Amino acid sequence: MARNAEVWAVVRRLGESWTGRMVSARGFDQPCLLFSAEAAPPAIALGTQVELGLATRRMAKAVSSGAQVIAVEWTPEGVEMSLDPDDPELFKEAIPGLVTHGDDRRNHVRVFPRTGDGIQVSVRIQEDLAGNPLLARVTDASTGGLGLLFPYDLEERLCFARVLLVELESAGGESREVECEVRNRTLVVDGVRYGVEFRASREPVPQPFEPLWDCSCGATGLLAASHLRCPACGRPQQGTTRIPHRNGRLSATLHPYQGTAQTCRGCGAVWSAEAKHCARCGLVLARPRGGTLQGP
Repeated sequence: MARNAEVWAVVRRLGESWTGRMVSARGFDQPCLLFSAEAAPPAIALGTQVELGLATRRMAKAVSSGAQVIAVEWTPEGVEMSLDPDDPELFKEAIPGLVTHGDDRRNHVRVFPRTGDGIQVSVRIQEDLAGNPLLARVTDASTGGLGLLFPYDLEERLCFARVLLVELESAGGESREVECEVRNRTLVVDGVRYGVEFRASREPVPQPFEPLWDCSCGATGLLAASHLRCPACGRPQQGTTRIPHRNGRLSATLHPYQGTAQTCRGCGAVWSAEAKHCARCGLVLARPRGGTLQGP
């Protein structure tokens, strides 16, 4: 369904109601509602039962059903909430194509790749700094953020959080808390997944948090975003990536190939003395006795 379709939705809970409109579902077959930032419902835990009503100008009577909240996402347009209705057939008759079929809700939750199995991080809620830290498992990572898996019983405490402080360990063994903004939360098979985005820090971070890849030449632990080519042999990035960790925890990097000892004459990228090839364009790095770099 197009985003400008006039299908209005009302969510009710505990005597309060919020009005939004239907938008196309992202990755789900269930109804997805869009609320403006000012008119969005307050923090509602995933899995909460609400009452959902839908209406269009062509309908003689609005339809309604109980529903379960299964995902929340913050977008530039507002807050999107995905719901799993108790009576999908009712909606299917009224507004064809809007809702899914099937009775097992466990088929509706999303499953993310478990690339971070075993890697756990300590998390604090910025809005509740007096509370005890929480433990989360890293489910996926990118240069801009993380996917964090929490046990479902923590959702009542987590659901109002917009900023999480995630403790990450540097390559030097030092731990620091990184501010992360919550971008989405999703009910998954074994808990709740929070997708977070790293916030810009006043303190410079030497390297972003990047997945790693290994080159067929034998070089290991290369940075997926920074090393588009192997610094040892110049080959393009290949194979799958994995989440970096140090002593079982996520690692921020000062990578051995990162530095300023050498500058590539081809693209201007700088690298440590250990690099033999530019990890951006692949050119050979040569250091003569005088210290000036030569191209290939």
